[in-house]
Amino acid sequence: MKLQDEKNPEACLKMLLEGNERYTAGTPQAHDFQERIANTAGGQSPSAVILSCIDSRVPVEQVFDVSVGDVFSVRVAGNISGTKSLGSIEYAVGVSGVQLVIVLGHTRCGAATAAVEAVVAGENPSVVNECVHLPSIIDGFKPVATPESLSGYAGSEAGDKAAIVDEIAKQNVIHTCNTLISKSPVISRLLSEGTIQVIGAMYDVASGKVTLV
Repeated sequence: MKLQDEKNPEACLKMLLEGNERYTAGTPQAHDFQERIANTAGGQSPSAVILSCIDSRVPVEQVFDVSVGDVFSVRVAGNISGTKSLGSIEYAVGVSGVQLVIVLGHTRCGAATAAVEAVVAGENPSVVNECVHLPSIIDGFKPVATPESLSGYAGSEAGDKAAIVDEIAKQNVIHTCNTLISKSPVISRLLSEGTIQVIGAMYDVASGKVTLV
């Protein structure tokens, strides 16, 4: 069965995690992209919507070993939930009938690192190279990157600092999942009815492995 044919959220998640196992093992499926392009030209029926970071080391379709038409992919730095990303996910579940929502964070996240360093320095995110909208991404981490959660960061060794950033990225995934549910009536309703699942996960850029959180 192709992933796009599977609508049960538990079964869909299982297939995605199996795809990640193939990816990390270096044994991906052979995808006939021309066939899938032809088969989906008249319409689409993805089985999942995945909110992930823009990081080039986290190519979502490859990470889960899926093909054209299998998933909706929403990408924004730091995999934070803004109005447009939330609207995209609402379309996926409320209009297109997707039953599985995944928020995928990752280790060594640049946005998480920038947020942590801004908090530790006691500064607001600065505008870099005329990137006037970039601070809004860093602001998205404020609920989890707090002075209290980062009290031991400044005096830590480099490896420990990386682990702290990874934990902030993980907590941001959990926060984003909760934000999707609390801010979207349709996501909240479908979740309470048992129609959809909202899942958080972390991708390890060193191993390629996806772990649920």
